[in-house]
Amino acid sequence: LLTPRILAGFLMTPVLIVFTFFFATISAQVLAWAAFDLNPHTFYNSMRLMFKSRDIVIGIVKGFVFGGGIALAGCYYGYLTRGGAIGVGEATKKAVVAASILILVTNVILNLILM
Repeated sequence: LLTPRILAGFLMTPVLIVFTFFFATISAQVLAWAAFDLNPHTFYNSMRLMFKSRDIVIGIVKGFVFGGGIALAGCYYGYLTRGGAIGVGEATKKAVVAASILILVTNVILNLILM
């Protein structure tokens, strides 16, 4: 019951990160063209100067760790839920707080390791 959810958290968050990188780049290019009349060739040449493939790897690694942490917190508190609808609300609140703190702590640790 818990394994598919935890695996989905670990595996699908990096996939969402890749989609986010792609759509953020396209959106930034369209915005640069619409707002600043910057042609796409200039935009991508400028991006190439600032872009490092290491940034993508770090984003995917962080997505893997954060997605797993969110799934683990949700499954842990969801599994321990008692008390009907009120218990579900309390478990959800605890899971969100735990996942937020877990993301904050693991972000600091990952920044120290990866940077």
